[in-house]
Amino acid sequence: MRILVTGINGFVGHHVAERLYDLGHEVLGIGNQPQLEDNLNKFVTEYVSCDLIDPASVTKINLKNVDAIINLAGFAKVGDSKGQGELYNKVNVGVHAVLYEECLQQDAKPRIIAVSTGAVYDPNHLMPITEDSDLVPDNKTNEYVISK
Repeated sequence: MRILVTGINGFVGHHVAERLYDLGHEVLGIGNQPQLEDNLNKFVTEYVSCDLIDPASVTKINLKNVDAIINLAGFAKVGDSKGQGELYNKVNVGVHAVLYEECLQQDAKPRIIAVSTGAVYDPNHLMPITEDSDLVPDNKTNEYVISK
C-alpha cells in the first residue's frame, strides 16, 4: 500500500514510518520542515514540505494513488496549549479539514486514520479504555484536549 504520513518528522512519525516500511508499504511523508530528517531517508519514498492548514499548499500533494493517510500533524504539547485554544483548534482541527477537502477535490478515497490522544478520556475510567469510554469532564479539560 502507498501510505501518506503527515507529521513524518515528529516523534511518532519516525516510528510509524519505520514500521510501515518494515511491513512492506511505500511511505510518503508530509511535514512542515523544508526537508525530511536524514534518519528517515531509508523508510520514506517521497517527502513533501507543506503547510497543511494552507489549502493552496496542500494542492501540491498528489493524493490520487494514496491508499491510506495516517494524520499525525498538529500540536501535541498539553502545557503549551494554555491560553492558545484558538491556535490549537486552527492547527489540530484545520489540518484535518484542509487535507480531507483536498481528498475530495482530487477525488481521492484513501482510508484515513486521524490520531487523537488518550487525554480526551476521563482519567478515572477503568482500563482498558475503548472508544466507548467516558470522555474527560468539561471542568477538567484544556485547550489541547478540546482541539483533539
